[in-house]
Amino acid sequence: MKAFLEEYGIAIFVIACIMILVAMSEPVGKAIQSAVLKTISDFTSSALA
Repeated sequence: MKAFLEEYGIAIFVIACIMILVAMSEPVGKAIQSAVLKTISDFTSSALA
């Protein structure tokens, strides 16, 4: 088991990090989307007024 972790430890760590980023991408993406849409709507409403 020790040899396995020495050989593949970095790969397992990278895969775990990628899985965490993928899991966090949906809520973070929704927050970014709502912020961008709010900024655009505020800008267009002030530009058209």
